[in-house]
Amino acid sequence: MIDILLAFDNDDITAGTFLTECRDDILNFFNGKFFPLSVINSNELNEKYINISTIDLKSFIFVTYCHGNETCLAEGGANIFLSETINITNFSNTFFYTVSCSSGHTLGHELVKNGCQSFFGYKNQFNFYSGFSCFQECANYGLFLFINGMPTDDVYSQMLQHYDDQIKKVYKTNSFIASLLLDNRDALVKIGNNITINDLII
Repeated sequence: MIDILLAFDNDDITAGTFLTECRDDILNFFNGKFFPLSVINSNELNEKYINISTIDLKSFIFVTYCHGNETCLAEGGANIFLSETINITNFSNTFFYTVSCSSGHTLGHELVKNGCQSFFGYKNQFNFYSGFSCFQECANYGLFLFINGMPTDDVYSQMLQHYDDQIKKVYKTNSFIASLLLDNRDALVKIGNNITINDLII
């Protein structure tokens, strides 16, 4: 089996409720599935804990929903736990899936340069809006496809299609929400190799 680390900044002041809802949806997906899961919440989302949790793993899936910018991921927007100089070499031979602003611009490329097999993230701001489950559904959709065995090239195309479907659905009643989803769609990036979950099992 493959180790799966789920890291969420669930206590964040602005996005904590959304991130918690995403986490709970993911945990519900894994209920009954026999994967070794580790859940990392806000109080553990720091440089030292991430290093300890990842440094000895030979291959794993890392999922993180948190604040980000072009070059780093951080708890609370300030406590950096991954950057071009922090923990970057710990993610060799991984599938890295993040919902965070702008980390697909530079950080994703740096992860792949350091051995990450495949990175999914967003090159610009990630939008969400309270009361609309479509943001959560689109955010989690690709992870579920990958866990179920789909190759990452297909995961990416299916995520874009799912965004399109949700945009068309919500546009009929709320063009503003549709525009936020469209921005997320256009910001979505896949960097690295075309792999399946089986390629990570050593």
